[in-house]
Amino acid sequence: MERKIVFLTFFLGLALFGCTKKENEIIEPKITNDNVEVTSTSASFTWTVDWVGKRISVVEVSEHEDMSDSQFYGSEEEINTKYFSITANDLKPATKYYYRFWVWNQNYANNRFVFEKKSFSTPSDLPVVKTLDATSITRTSATVQGEVISDGGAEIIERGICWGTEHNPTITGHHISDEEGIGTYSFEITELIADETYYVIAYAKNKVGTAYGEEKSFTTGDA
Repeated sequence: MERKIVFLTFFLGLALFGCTKKENEIIEPKITNDNVEVTSTSASFTWTVDWVGKRISVVEVSEHEDMSDSQFYGSEEEINTKYFSITANDLKPATKYYYRFWVWNQNYANNRFVFEKKSFSTPSDLPVVKTLDATSITRTSATVQGEVISDGGAEIIERGICWGTEHNPTITGHHISDEEGIGTYSFEITELIADETYYVIAYAKNKVGTAYGEEKSFTTGDA
């Protein structure tokens, strides 16, 4: 009888030990359906956290492979959520970024999990260009000016001025150009008609396309 009691006590101890281990066992989360949609200045992340319990998840984004100077996107308002969606704004065009997901779970101690690092690159954007006022206006000529404020993350391959006697002139009509980069530039246009109103628009090109500034106008001198 005493021997049976000893064995019974031994097996009960194993059972209790097994239950305690199972209760304290941490089941690691899984990230599924993760996707990132990228523009020249933003990245929109969506992902699913498969994990039991109350969970918080964020995404960490950095320009550096070692994840230094990183930014975290997410909020505690998403607690106990399975499907996550967040957008990282104010990114730089034509830049490679690294990112990784983090997950916390209130049901566990030591509950922070960091997932494998991935990367994406933002595409280039259109340049930003400004039309400046015309100067040195005569009866048949004027100096027209523009300014490339940003190259959009890609090299400026052409910049110039469009002009005409109708609104919204484009490069399909009268235009003059050079191949310089960011900054101000000017051209003298000649053989204009006296006492005529002209409309001018600055433009700039990179590999993404052509960007136009706002329209300006001037009137040549009286004949």
